[in-house]
Amino acid sequence: MKPLLGEGHGTKNKKVIWHCIKSSKNGKKHCPDSKGIHEVVIEEAFVKVFNEMCQHNREIIEEFILTIESALSESTSKKELTSLKKELNRVEEKIKKLIDLHIDGAIDRENYDNKLLELNTDKERLAEETNELSLTASEEKEMKTRLKSFRKYFDANKPLKKFDADVFEYIVEKIIFGGIDDKGQKDPYQLTFVFKTGSKSTITMGKEPYSYLSPDALRDLC
Repeated sequence: MKPLLGEGHGTKNKKVIWHCIKSSKNGKKHCPDSKGIHEVVIEEAFVKVFNEMCQHNREIIEEFILTIESALSESTSKKELTSLKKELNRVEEKIKKLIDLHIDGAIDRENYDNKLLELNTDKERLAEETNELSLTASEEKEMKTRLKSFRKYFDANKPLKKFDADVFEYIVEKIIFGGIDDKGQKDPYQLTFVFKTGSKSTITMGKEPYSYLSPDALRDLC
């Protein structure tokens, strides 16, 4: 499935609708049972699934939180970044000293060029590694902040009142659209949330996928 933007009726707002990639790229005949689903429907379905899981399967979320917290606490990216920056500074100092030696005539041109090439190669490598690790460290810092907020929210044992993108990104690995109902019939409006813990939760919206939406969510569809 992939999101497509559609114009809202009578408004300037764009509405996101999810469609099957195979169907949208190659035509409806390649996935005849697929249906376009408004993103707000998926969000509301997640709120319902999440609240039910918090009520009946809190240990699943607790296990996932502990796993992420443990992984973040064991990360050495911040320490490695400090070490890389120090090494990069040392190389830059060596380049400056080499240039000074060349200016003073203390080193011949051939040795100067060879050494400068070697040092610049090291500098480029270290700069690239530093940038990559800086991004990782920044993402981990942001994740720690978000996880702390989520932990506080989760421990308060309060149900979600509306869709929370942070909560969704933390625990959902993917969503499977469509499935087979209890009678063995194809149900294009069935949603299966696959969580990062490996567990799954399926919600069937029925033939009318918007019947259970809140008034605010229904207004968003207009």
